[in-house]
Amino acid sequence: MKLALTTPKDLFISPLGSIRELPAISCKEIKASEGGQAVSGYYWLDLIRSGDYLDINECTEGSHRCHRDATCQNTAGSYRCTCNSQYIGDGLNCEPKECSNYKTLTSARRLKGSTSKKPHVCDNSLTWGWYRITGAAGRKMPTACVPFKRCGGQRPGWLSGGHPNKADGRVSRKVWFRSSDNCYRVSTTITVRNCGSFYVYYLKGFSHGSNCHRYCSSY
Repeated sequence: MKLALTTPKDLFISPLGSIRELPAISCKEIKASEGGQAVSGYYWLDLIRSGDYLDINECTEGSHRCHRDATCQNTAGSYRCTCNSQYIGDGLNCEPKECSNYKTLTSARRLKGSTSKKPHVCDNSLTWGWYRITGAAGRKMPTACVPFKRCGGQRPGWLSGGHPNKADGRVSRKVWFRSSDNCYRVSTTITVRNCGSFYVYYLKGFSHGSNCHRYCSSY
């Protein structure tokens, strides 16, 4: 009588070392069988006790899917992604907090083309924080000198140095407030971030002398 020798079907479809019946002899062999990266989770080696497994550290192997602004933490058979400080998200997708948590500036009187009329509107009492220009106010700060007595105040402010790219992160920029004959009369330093489809600005109230200063906006 002849006996047929059968082989478990799983042996033909399972990655090397991923099941007990198909152990590997080394980590190098596992990675070679998976194209240079161990991505299947638990692994069996014939050099260790039955019932044990080899845990691959995806964080150091580079096979994790954590966002570039997240920290990868290895766990048994898997890993955990946590957004870094100043970012929010699920670890796989992270974005700066200020791109979700901001105040808005929406008044059309803030536009650079808006001629100031009394009573003037000043930004001396503007509270510290991140602001997004939107709605009737446009979508960003102007990056060139604005005519005198525009934007609702006496001395309009404009952004010097241009807007950053998204990859630049937070950047420092000067806002210059002009006088009747000088585009660079007095300045303050703010922080700007490109959030992809819009910008946010870390602003504070500004005053200098008895004049009314106002951050301008534009489309």
